[in-house]
Amino acid sequence: MTCIDFSCNICDARAIAYAVYAEFARLVDFYKENNGTFCTEYCKEAAIIEGVAQSVKIKLESIVEQLEIFTEDTSRFLCELCNGEVDEGQIQRLIAAFKKDCVLYEISTFGEIIDCSVARLRGSAEIGVGSFVAMAYEVFDRLNIVLANYGIEMIKPKPPEIFDAKRHEVLMAEVADGFIRGQVIRVLSCGYRQGNKVLVRANVICAK
Repeated sequence: MTCIDFSCNICDARAIAYAVYAEFARLVDFYKENNGTFCTEYCKEAAIIEGVAQSVKIKLESIVEQLEIFTEDTSRFLCELCNGEVDEGQIQRLIAAFKKDCVLYEISTFGEIIDCSVARLRGSAEIGVGSFVAMAYEVFDRLNIVLANYGIEMIKPKPPEIFDAKRHEVLMAEVADGFIRGQVIRVLSCGYRQGNKVLVRANVICAK
């Protein structure tokens, strides 16, 4: 690969990160604009909504920080590559690590927030809560569309699918009625793949 090829790959990685940032920012902005609607002393779900918003704010800060580091590192590596001072593998590993540790990690853990926190708000009769839930799910869907545009697809096994060590990582094994050994009971966080390459494995609970 040439320096131009690597520059294109770096630009793609940065573009994904910026798009992810923009989607998270939409949710935070929505929270700020509607804070007075659903976060009052009469809203039982206020603490959950505030917790989700604060978690997403932390994600925004993390993406900015990691983007700055990635930009500095890739600029230096490209100069060294063009001068023959660094091998291609180092830049490839740097790009892959950025996608995994910044982009995919932030989206995957946001999926956990959706499943563990936002899902609890579904069906709420409180004014404004339903709109926040809809926005959160919309953001998650759009994040995965962003990834799909770059050939990255979600890995989310459907119980009772059989565990696949290449695509899944078992975080816990337990006995469960209706499940046989090796079947996925629950998905804790989704994984991602690009073509045949697994970038992040899905975290699951399996039957033992």
